[in-house]
Amino acid sequence: MRRLSLAICIALASVANAATESARSTKIDPEALLWVQRMSQTLSAADAFSAQIQASQAFTTEDGAERSRTLPITLDRHDHYGIRAHAGDRWVYYNRRFLSVVDQSLGVYANALVPGEFDLALTTAYGSYGIAVPLADFLFTDPSQALLGKISAASIEIPTMVGDTAAVQLRFAQPGIEWSLWLARNEQALPLRLELTYTDEVGKPRKSFEFQAWNLQPKLDQADFEFLPEQGMAKINFLTR
Repeated sequence: MRRLSLAICIALASVANAATESARSTKIDPEALLWVQRMSQTLSAADAFSAQIQASQAFTTEDGAERSRTLPITLDRHDHYGIRAHAGDRWVYYNRRFLSVVDQSLGVYANALVPGEFDLALTTAYGSYGIAVPLADFLFTDPSQALLGKISAASIEIPTMVGDTAAVQLRFAQPGIEWSLWLARNEQALPLRLELTYTDEVGKPRKSFEFQAWNLQPKLDQADFEFLPEQGMAKINFLTR
């Protein structure tokens, strides 16, 4: 009788697990994943790319009013040279040897030896030094893996427009974040807009990014990825985590 009861319990547990997995799978629309993979293939195949991005962050002031601010961001990546990212007064450079972060408003910079590939530089920047390269997920060798690695839900909305461009809107959820991504409704599927809501933070702050002026064949030079401190700048050390 004990063996029978144990067998029944195991069977019931298997059914429950299968039901849970089935419920989870129904939350993820495969078509949404395919669109992200299409975008990822476009970015991964490009020897270089650049884009102009307008970033807006909604936040609440001390008097309870909601405000937003816009920051210009530039992203560059080249398989032979490196990564350059710009957000406000902060620049991030990587030239396959050194990771440099520059804060022009403070007149300081820091750099660290990180030999290797782009993915290692991006993970080291955040994991070791707490430096978040702007929109780093789109700079990885496989952006789809970086973007979709933790999602618990994915859906696709009805076709829409972003400015004059036909777009597809995708919605995703993962622990602590709900986000929407608009991609051009064509073979390249380049990003047009990204909106993030941080569901675990007080006030559920929101960030949005408008991607503009995509260029998959920019004219770049190795010097674009070399950081030379301006006169008077002070070198500081990264704080390690």
